[in-house]
Amino acid sequence: MSPSVSIITVSHNSDRHLNQTLESVASQTFTDREYILIDGGSTDGTLDIAHRHRNHIDHLVSEPDQGIADAMNKGLMMAAGDYVLFLHSDDYFLGPDSLALAAPHLKASQPVVAFRLFYESADGTRSLPRRPGLGWRINFKMSLDHQAVFCRTHVMRDLGGFDRALKVAMDYDFFLRAYRNGVRAESHDIPIAVMRKTGISSQLDRENLLDRFREEKRVHSRNCEGLLWRMIYHAYWVAYPIYRGFNPRRDFPRFR
Repeated sequence: MSPSVSIITVSHNSDRHLNQTLESVASQTFTDREYILIDGGSTDGTLDIAHRHRNHIDHLVSEPDQGIADAMNKGLMMAAGDYVLFLHSDDYFLGPDSLALAAPHLKASQPVVAFRLFYESADGTRSLPRRPGLGWRINFKMSLDHQAVFCRTHVMRDLGGFDRALKVAMDYDFFLRAYRNGVRAESHDIPIAVMRKTGISSQLDRENLLDRFREEKRVHSRNCEGLLWRMIYHAYWVAYPIYRGFNPRRDFPRFR
């Protein structure tokens, strides 16, 4: 018997793409699931769309929040499934059998199970990035796409969920903490979802990149363990900004 799944979507003024997200959830052939929609008090047509799909939404909350991480934590606290999957309002399942394809690989002994994800550009073209994993690379950069990652609900809660002080790198912070606490992931070469490259973490302009890199640096700083990692991260944050075309002295605070 496959474990149950809680799918969580967070939204705020998301009427442009939310309908496709909700339709992709409603069409899933895998039935042992619940769907939670956490809205940040939208003022556009988001709630009208949500109410049209109300029969397929088990929990609907719309109220002001403190950002994406806060909304994700609200959904996590409500989740009754064995596993949690976050599918945001710009994202959608690849097909009606996405959960059914993933379900046989979800087992009680595996805390994190990762699948593949298509990236969709503004012109509709899709690319399939690297195969995901929760290994050594996570020490430096995010190596999972959480729209295609199932995590045991109790594991997420035990690790404290997402840090509300982070606006972009909250998922990276969580999975780095998980890795440092001995959590490992099983990965499968099966695409199950599509992420539009329209969200905040997909923006590649200078200011958004700087915000993301600064948060990643904060994540590294507070997850340091001993002098060796401090030295490694110091060297990384001297070299990496230069590689990406930034000035480490001007654009980034001193690592400590």
